[in-house]
Amino acid sequence: MTKEKVYTPKQIADELGIGSSTLRKWCLSLEQTGYSFMRSSKDQRLFTSTDLKYLHQFNVLIKEHHFTLKNASMVIYTGFQQQASKSQAPSVLHQEEQKQPFYDEQKEIIQKMSEQLEKQEHFNRALLERLDQRDQKLEERMNERDQNLMKALREIQETKKLIAASQEKKTFLDRLKFWR
Repeated sequence: MTKEKVYTPKQIADELGIGSSTLRKWCLSLEQTGYSFMRSSKDQRLFTSTDLKYLHQFNVLIKEHHFTLKNASMVIYTGFQQQASKSQAPSVLHQEEQKQPFYDEQKEIIQKMSEQLEKQEHFNRALLERLDQRDQKLEERMNERDQNLMKALREIQETKKLIAASQEKKTFLDRLKFWR
């Protein structure tokens, strides 16, 4: 009987590049689906290389495929059960075969969720593109409006200058007439 290497939570968190609180959340989520971890005498979780493998897969599901904790836990636990069922006795295998429709249904649900997520991401990108176009048009309109306002202000100022200049000329001419 060979003794498998055991890892601490800190080692696992460092290996996965996550914080210890994130690892705790992931482990709790996995335990809620039925997955169990080894425990020390102080009730601290201990991890095997198998656990590390499943946690790597969990990390990929969460970070790359944007699965929720619950869905990622279900996928990992399903894979764990299938792996465990391969090494169990035939009577247990028969029980597992009865559960296979459930696993297939879960896989189908996960596949549909992945497709829905992909559609949602596509929709969001299209929406952002439309919003960017709208913002650009609004900015162009505002710039055009500002230019028109500035042009109108310049024309008003020019008109005021002409009126003031013509009144100044009249008063100067009136003065000349006054002295004659």
